[in-house]
Amino acid sequence: MKIIFMGTPEFSVNILKELYRHHDILAVVTKPDNPFLKSTKNQSPVKKFAIENRIKIFQPIKLKEISAELMELNCDLYLTAAYGNFLPKIILDHKPAINIHASLLPKYRGGSPIQYALRNGDKTTGISIIHMIKKMDAGNVIKMEKIKVDKYDTYTSLSIKLSNLASKMIIKLLEKFGTNLPLGVEQLKADVTYAKNLTRDDEFLSFDQKYLEFDQQLRSLLDKPGGYFDFKNQVVKIFEIKKSDIISDVRPGTIISTKKNLTIKIKDSCIDILKIQLSGKKVMKIQDFLNGQSIFVKGDIIGDLK
Repeated sequence: MKIIFMGTPEFSVNILKELYRHHDILAVVTKPDNPFLKSTKNQSPVKKFAIENRIKIFQPIKLKEISAELMELNCDLYLTAAYGNFLPKIILDHKPAINIHASLLPKYRGGSPIQYALRNGDKTTGISIIHMIKKMDAGNVIKMEKIKVDKYDTYTSLSIKLSNLASKMIIKLLEKFGTNLPLGVEQLKADVTYAKNLTRDDEFLSFDQKYLEFDQQLRSLLDKPGGYFDFKNQVVKIFEIKKSDIISDVRPGTIISTKKNLTIKIKDSCIDILKIQLSGKKVMKIQDFLNGQSIFVKGDIIGDLK
């Protein structure tokens, strides 16, 4: 089958690799390079794979700019996976178009379904393969499969699991039906929820929350970009924590210990920070960081509580 693939992040690459093994990938469409990053770091994972395998690459700001060129390739199917842009009507009318979405639709339509599943403490999530229409993640569901969310899953680990699941699902689906795909099942409008694209505000860690909420939020931000808080004119990023054995009734945000551990009070308990990064510095294990640091002082209180 001749496929035009559209996607950008690492989640998309595993799916693209599997499709490449079984089908003819005529071209990939991915987001433009990031002008603020240097060298190959500004290229999406999908673009890097396409370069390595000499696949034709398009990086439009808007898909309408290249609609004619895409149609001239005469594909059998348009397939998107975490691409992030709407397909114009002219493309949707040209050939079948399907989308691979990392949630159990109609739950978590939008750009951050994996992060929302983790932050909300969902026990299960999954993959939905849908027909594409001119509305975000709203097409009929052709196929859906569930997986469990492990209590230690991060965005990275869960993304890998879902990407692997999606790879198997799409190959089986195309083997069985080709482009003669079932009409699928209409999504229930009453059950629709949204997972908006994350902003800098979503990365802010408030110590005025319970451990479960704090842990779920942080895991939804790992391995990148990490969660952060502001302290003494520094942006402090956290990449790993554990629940502390210390019991304290002081105000949330209070620094309890800075000796062997960096222990901070939160709403219902205390946490030990295990990996940390200050502005312009590298990520450090806490034992190395505490050796000679002066920014954290026992008894200080961190930040504005939200």
